[in-house]
Amino acid sequence: MNEWQKREPKLTVSQEFSVLQPRPQTAYLIAEADWKRIKRIVKEIVPHKNIHQIVASVSVGVLVSSAFALLSFKLSSSSPPGWAWTVVICAAACSFLMSVAFFYFDFQQSEATARTVGSVLEEITEVEQNCAPAGPPERSSVDDSAEKPGLTILSAVYGAASSWNDVASVLTTKIEDGKLLVPVTNEELGSDPLPNTKKRLEVAYSHRGRTYRATVSENEMLSIPE
Repeated sequence: MNEWQKREPKLTVSQEFSVLQPRPQTAYLIAEADWKRIKRIVKEIVPHKNIHQIVASVSVGVLVSSAFALLSFKLSSSSPPGWAWTVVICAAACSFLMSVAFFYFDFQQSEATARTVGSVLEEITEVEQNCAPAGPPERSSVDDSAEKPGLTILSAVYGAASSWNDVASVLTTKIEDGKLLVPVTNEELGSDPLPNTKKRLEVAYSHRGRTYRATVSENEMLSIPE
């Protein structure tokens, strides 16, 4: 034992501690092609440069400056030359049109980005469904008495774009005699994840040992097994 170890103070604690062991987690096996496809979609989410907002903001600034110039011309005791009125009015008109146009382009770009986010979620959901076991899932605290033999809901999401609700438990409670017949509406599924937008219901279920998937648009009828 060296000199430093002899001088090292000993650490004491006033009570005993127990170390928690990490709980086992589920791991998804994803094919390389699927992983590359998801990465490619993610790269398309963020625009390279948001030029639209910059140009629109500059145009608004020019429009405000032109409005102040026109007001000062109107209130001025001396009448400005005619060409000054022409230049300021043209600048105000052009800046107004450019502001409207580029704010509209920015809105369209945001919509395209939101649709891309939705496609990423769809890809990830598909990977999860492909990795789901073919047999019935583990029993949970959901009302087990509502589960009927022959039909089991593996997963169910309701929404659109980047907003999705998990409605698996809701559909499970509506199974009757091994069948599920339910209208796809906000009232039946418990909530509206994205108001004023056309939504859809995506369901993965097992029936008699086989796994199926169904997609139904809002205000249509879900009927499984087919």
